[in-house]
Amino acid sequence: MKYIERPDAATPAEFWESLHQQVADAQWEVRVNPILAATAGDLPPGAALDLGCGQGGDSLWLAQRGWQVTAVDIADAALQRVNERAAQQRLNDRICTERHDLADSYPGAPGTW
Repeated sequence: MKYIERPDAATPAEFWESLHQQVADAQWEVRVNPILAATAGDLPPGAALDLGCGQGGDSLWLAQRGWQVTAVDIADAALQRVNERAAQQRLNDRICTERHDLADSYPGAPGTW
């Protein structure tokens, strides 16, 4: 079992950046949330917004099924990992990553969500 230390951070962005850096360094398995898979598995592909995408399990799963995904997180380390995995799986054209602190900003379009 892998353990992650609770980061000491002054801001939420610093906390999540530190946490995601540890997770990336530990090579954690990334997988889809089973509830999302059960709910969206039979839906036709469309546009998806993944708020707090973390390491990208849900975003990648949706993109593999033809969805256009906007993956949003507060941590650059998380978004970098999503982009790396999207490139490895040749899904770059289906995943767009955006950094937002949802207390301050929110992604725009498609259809203003």
